[in-house]
Amino acid sequence: MPQQETTILFFFQGMGPWIWVLLPLALITLFVIIKGIIDVLKSERDPALLYRELQALPFWGSITAMLGFIGQITGLWRAIAAIIVATDISPAIVMMGFKMSFFTTIFGLATLMVALVSWFVLTRILNNRLSA
Repeated sequence: MPQQETTILFFFQGMGPWIWVLLPLALITLFVIIKGIIDVLKSERDPALLYRELQALPFWGSITAMLGFIGQITGLWRAIAAIIVATDISPAIVMMGFKMSFFTTIFGLATLMVALVSWFVLTRILNNRLSA
C-alpha cells in the first residue's frame, strides 16, 4: 500500500484552485473573529452595533462552507469525466481522487464551525455584559 501524505501542504494542494477562493474567505472569517474578540472584550461601543457586526461571522462561515461543497462537486465531476475517458484505471487512484475531493468540504465546514462557535461565544459574552 502506498504511503499517504498527511501534511498541511498536501491538504492545500489537494484542494486545487479552490484554495485560492477558500483561504481568503477563511482569513476574512479569522479577521472578523479577532476584531469581534477585541471589540466585545475591550470596547465601550454601542452593544447593538457590536451585535450587528458579529452577524458577519455566520455569513462568512456559511459562504466558505457552501463554496467548499461546490469545490467538492466540481472535483467529483472532473474525476468522473476522467474515469469515463480512461480505459484502465486503478481503484486506488480513483479512491485517492475521491478522498481529495473532500478536502474543500472539510476546509469549508471547519471554517464554518469555528465561525459559529466564535459567534455563539461572543454574542453570549455581549448579552451577559448587557444584562449585568
